[in-house]
Amino acid sequence: MDSLTLGNEGTVFLTYQKSSGNNCVVSIRNGTSGPIPMAALSRRSADSSTWISDEGDFTTCAGPVWVWAKGACMNWGGVINGGYGHREDDHCG
Repeated sequence: MDSLTLGNEGTVFLTYQKSSGNNCVVSIRNGTSGPIPMAALSRRSADSSTWISDEGDFTTCAGPVWVWAKGACMNWGGVINGGYGHREDDHCG
């Protein structure tokens, strides 16, 4: 598992299931008041220009977003109320 802090609002997490080759990205908010803009994003680095995402106004989390990437690198990230973080060509294998 890996994670990135998204400003003061929360964290985006990346998990990998070795047996299936699936990567999962979810953005989780620190607070739970009214809905705010959030997103969880992922894609295979080398062969995909299309982001798989869950975006909208949520109270607690965005995602999960699943991408199969066995033997490939990942681009992944998240947004919570303007706090943004991402990594490219990450978790290769």
